[in-house]
Amino acid sequence: VENNQNGGVYQSQGNRKYENFKIVNNYRAGSGAGIRLEHTAHATFDRATVVNNTSETAAGAVYLKQYSNQPHNSPKIHIVNSIIRDNHQNQGIEEGLFEEPIQNLYTGTITIAYSNIEGGEGAVNMYVGDPNWESCTGYWGCDCCPGILNWGQGNIDEDPLFVDANNGDYTLQSGSPC
Repeated sequence: VENNQNGGVYQSQGNRKYENFKIVNNYRAGSGAGIRLEHTAHATFDRATVVNNTSETAAGAVYLKQYSNQPHNSPKIHIVNSIIRDNHQNQGIEEGLFEEPIQNLYTGTITIAYSNIEGGEGAVNMYVGDPNWESCTGYWGCDCCPGILNWGQGNIDEDPLFVDANNGDYTLQSGSPC
């Protein structure tokens, strides 16, 4: 999925497995330019390359969001054997808001294992909001709905050594840590 102006992958329900998937150079005016999961979406990304995606507001790479007051029906993503690098957002960074490339708003479960994540575990924002804000005082029915991060084994934060990322060749060079 490349060069889309409304983001790469959007899923709002159901179970789906994405294998050997490239999500690059996508743009989204909102949040989640690479991958956006909402509601009851459950997705596995195995051997995915999520690179150079840009959102205007939050989470250039991966964004999970729950709209209902049913935290047990929240989105879930499992990322394995994948690369997430060089994703960006245009707003909020100067205030220090939502600058992480992977974000979970309110509820949801993010599981990452054996992947190369730029920024490591610190690249994941399990944002639960301001407890004084209306949505965290019962509107969602879940006391700010903390999400779950399962930071598994084998994750690294190293240059993946793409052959020629500047020209869109995300093939790994010999000697890549990936």
